[in-house]
Amino acid sequence: MLVLASDTTGKSLSVALLRDGRLVGETRLDLGYNHAVTHMPQVMNLLQSCETDIQAIDLFACTNGPGSFTGTR
Repeated sequence: MLVLASDTTGKSLSVALLRDGRLVGETRLDLGYNHAVTHMPQVMNLLQSCETDIQAIDLFACTNGPGSFTGTR
């Protein structure tokens, strides 16, 4: 199973790709609370660096808070 996980609830933006429970790649940026602008480009950069198409993802996982309104929606 291929899982794309992200955490946008804090100052750091984290995105990870896991295959069968093993970490394939990850990225973490501390850009303050600017995730609305940087989240999708970081997802696409991670997928590209791991040579993975977004259509191959079986599960999208995200945190649900606590966090800012913009960071959790």
